[in-house]
Amino acid sequence: MGKTVPLSGASLAFCRSAFRRYYQERPPPPPPDLLRREIAFSPFETPGMFRHLAYAGEVEFHRAVLEAAPRHAYYSTAYYERPAHPIMKEKGWEGADVIFDLDADHLRDAEKLSYPDQLELVKVRFRLLLDEYLFDDFGLSPSDVQLVFSGGRGYHAHIRQPAFRELTSAARRELVDYLTGEGFEPLRDSLGQDPGPSRTLDGPGGRPPASTASGRRPRKTAGRLSRLTPPDFPGWQGRFTRSLFRLTEHWEPMEPEVLKAELLSKRSPEGQPWFTDRQARELSQELLRPGTLAKIRDRLTLDVFRQPVLPAFLNMISQEAALELRGEADAPVTTDVHRLIRLPGSLHGGTGFRVLPLTRESLDPFSPWRDAIALPGAKETHTVRLESEVDYPFPDQAVRGHPGENLRLGLGPALFLLLRGEATVPDPAG
Repeated sequence: MGKTVPLSGASLAFCRSAFRRYYQERPPPPPPDLLRREIAFSPFETPGMFRHLAYAGEVEFHRAVLEAAPRHAYYSTAYYERPAHPIMKEKGWEGADVIFDLDADHLRDAEKLSYPDQLELVKVRFRLLLDEYLFDDFGLSPSDVQLVFSGGRGYHAHIRQPAFRELTSAARRELVDYLTGEGFEPLRDSLGQDPGPSRTLDGPGGRPPASTASGRRPRKTAGRLSRLTPPDFPGWQGRFTRSLFRLTEHWEPMEPEVLKAELLSKRSPEGQPWFTDRQARELSQELLRPGTLAKIRDRLTLDVFRQPVLPAFLNMISQEAALELRGEADAPVTTDVHRLIRLPGSLHGGTGFRVLPLTRESLDPFSPWRDAIALPGAKETHTVRLESEVDYPFPDQAVRGHPGENLRLGLGPALFLLLRGEATVPDPAG
């Protein structure tokens, strides 16, 4: 559930006091179906977690949150008959929400980006998850999905629709496979088929999902091997073509050397380049020959490619089209039917940002630096001593400096730096 930087001394006291103040002023609402949820708190003072907690109502829940003033607060995605029972198999599992967790830490090449840039990238991918998969392919409406900024490096999508609630771990794994394109082979699944009339596939939300991860259709022998499926076709066939079209529009104004460099930068899931230097050079020259990219889009043809390079090219496009759900914090969140998830309305113990519920409309303009500050109305300022170089885009003041420098900051930025271990509260005696 993410790395938590240990705190001590004045820094610990400051952060613990700020969290208690927040929970007094802004108590988070209990999760839906509180009586059937397990609650868990991670304290400031010691590592670990107090879990298997359950509360009989909102008043009791709020009292517990205020008394604990936890550094992290969680609730179970599962519904239990006996949520406080300490033995999982004795809790009486009665279903679980489906949660999709996109975390910037696990996006390709995220380690090369700053924290602010990671937040921008993960929001782009989260919009893709919502608009192309959950709302389009799965047939869900925005009212079926609760959107939440995690307070850290990503976003959560909570699906509480009854048709999803009883899915097994295996069925949830198929949902993840569909999102990531697992089992989709473009040379086989997107080419050499007569598209025929558009049609949808039945699933929990009304359209493709769990039963067909690759979105394949029965093979047909008719059709040219280099003909693409139309971009408006449902499922992965149409998505693959749309992804290719987006890339052709991106490539069109490039010079061959620039495109060659971009092709060489693309890597397979194993980290290997898709093309040799010679292949990338020849491919870039062919793609940028006048009329080639327009021909691909207008005629749905890949006749412009030489056969040896075509499989690698198609696999590269397929990877570009896939949604990244990998690593410790992504796919396992969806497949685990006993998972704990951050409590919306609580504070994230690694940043001080609010775990903030959003709507599809509020997602686009949302900025954590402006909208997720713990107590935006707090007027006081606090002195912190930097332990590392910092540069963060808080809108009301520049938060940048070098190790050893003292900064006078508002509560939100000060809390952010302290919880990340990038600053400390100076010792008054020093």
